[in-house]
Amino acid sequence: MANETRKRANAVSGVVDNNPLAAGGTSLASTELSALPAVDATEHMALTLDQIGTGNGPEIVYVTAHTAGSTGATIVRGREGTTGVSPTSTMTWVHGPTAADFVPFHCTSTTRPSGTGLPYEGMTIYETDTNLSLIYNGTNWVQLDSEGATVTTSESTAATSYTDLATSGPAVTLVTGTKVLITITSEYTNSGINITAMSIAVSGATTLAAGTYELKSMPVVAGQYSSGSASFYVSGLTAGSNTFTAKYAVVGGIGYWLKRHILVQAIP
Repeated sequence: MANETRKRANAVSGVVDNNPLAAGGTSLASTELSALPAVDATEHMALTLDQIGTGNGPEIVYVTAHTAGSTGATIVRGREGTTGVSPTSTMTWVHGPTAADFVPFHCTSTTRPSGTGLPYEGMTIYETDTNLSLIYNGTNWVQLDSEGATVTTSESTAATSYTDLATSGPAVTLVTGTKVLITITSEYTNSGINITAMSIAVSGATTLAAGTYELKSMPVVAGQYSSGSASFYVSGLTAGSNTFTAKYAVVGGIGYWLKRHILVQAIP
């Protein structure tokens, strides 16, 4: 996406030299623009025109192209819910933080911010229909909340390939980027002195069979429960909505599991 990185500088402001700058004009002239750093096609800087509202402002615009030392800049008008004004050569502008820098943008899962400079890398939103907080990592939206689930019932299998128990899971679904941290925990035993294993399968945007990431144990005494936990850094996922489901297998005998838990944290 173009202009996805929000660039910032300290103590930069000035006066509009256009006389006037039409409401739809995209070329801003100002002597003080020479103090802005260069802005390339991957960046933008937020300016507020007529910030104290002496004319028909304020209006937030994004500088999307600027050469260091230049007194001119290319701008995109009417950003962050503002509308175009027609500033004269006596109207001021200022570069500084806007509400979007501090307050999570409220939207729905179908109305996420878009357009030139939006979303920008590091932008956070809150989706009112999903109740999810998300951050944009420059490529994908990633859920900020971790998700966990537990199944307490004691259940068993003699399967030697990963499968569901009578109560499947536990499972959680998150909006992820390409990386997550997964923790699985359980109490388990076996009818014999055999390996009992728990793993994770991924479905949704990513397809990953169980068996890559495993928590394994062999009881010292057949039928005696032990507890264990393992955490895994998982990369190479396909960004989007991914579901993580616990699966179970044994090398021999009958495996039993209870108090099964999964916790997944998306990594921006």
